[in-house]
Amino acid sequence: MKNGAEKLGWTLSVHTVSFSEKNTIEKSLDSIKAIGLTQVDTYRGNQYVGGDIDTLHYWLDKKKLDKVKMLFKDKGVELNHFGVIQGEDEKEWREIFEFAKYMGVKMLISEPQYEHLKLVDKLSQEYGIPVGIHNHPAPTKYWHPNTFMTYAKNLKLSKNIGIYPDINNWVYSGLNPVEMLKLCEGRIIGIQIKDHIDGIGMVQWGTGTVNVPGIFHELKRQNFKGNISFEYFGDFSKVDYISKSIDYLNFFSKQFNK
Repeated sequence: MKNGAEKLGWTLSVHTVSFSEKNTIEKSLDSIKAIGLTQVDTYRGNQYVGGDIDTLHYWLDKKKLDKVKMLFKDKGVELNHFGVIQGEDEKEWREIFEFAKYMGVKMLISEPQYEHLKLVDKLSQEYGIPVGIHNHPAPTKYWHPNTFMTYAKNLKLSKNIGIYPDINNWVYSGLNPVEMLKLCEGRIIGIQIKDHIDGIGMVQWGTGTVNVPGIFHELKRQNFKGNISFEYFGDFSKVDYISKSIDYLNFFSKQFNK
């Protein structure tokens, strides 16, 4: 039976950073499987893979990358998105895309320098790997989506490169998520949806102050067909929070279909 996301043409994934406080990527995969999802996002950074592999990065030799690929296969999950990552020049960008292609990454998540946008778009098309432009809170490069939308128009960027917003970071920057989604219409390539309560932190979808129902309705209005990524931080059961958030989406999908 399809879940609510599948009925709407959406996919769901979980970022391993959600479990990075105490776990390796290997152990994180078990937690993600416990939720019932098989699409996994991960990144280069301070989360160890496990075994004889420390951090997952594009410069690992192919023997170690093959071990990571086998780990994902043995766990019955797929490597979905990788990032946030960016290169310093064309050589490094090509190495990143080569890594992504070798690993079967479905999308790179990045905050590239403005002057690299045309290059990233070109490589995205060359390698057949879309790139989602991520936002951290103000005053980072892409904190307001107007920045990317303006560059996309002026540089005539392809639809292979689009906006991959973190809803929480829009809220932290004083932006209205639903209005920002409207501003980005036609360019949303994926999304991280988080709910929160000031002074408490992240909470399950539908239990905080973020207009999660409005976000769902706007994505459906735009006929969004993409991935929603879970990325939770805090001292609580991520498995429980994500599972209950999926239940909330399942409930809303029934309302859409009435």
